[in-house]
Amino acid sequence: MGTYRGKGKTDAKDAFASAGQARMRRDLGLFRPSDEVAVDLRMLITRRTNLVFDRIRQINPLRAQLLEIFPALERMLELTNKRPECCCRATRPRQRSAAAA
Repeated sequence: MGTYRGKGKTDAKDAFASAGQARMRRDLGLFRPSDEVAVDLRMLITRRTNLVFDRIRQINPLRAQLLEIFPALERMLELTNKRPECCCRATRPRQRSAAAA
């Protein structure tokens, strides 16, 4: 399908590339899903949607708490909705020294 130009891969670019392939190629047949395939596909899409929403519900409170503690964190690390948990994964608690214990 070729490479993406600009700021990376998006659904719109995927759709454009797929439509171009469907228009140009003559060896693609029509896909007529059976009722069983449609039901299975609908279940998979629903499950994925639920997983995405669960992930968002887990990340947003963590992000809010981090920004409450350190407001400049978002600007400093350029956090986006794509990978805000990278900060949590890479951070480790400080080791307590024997003298402090």
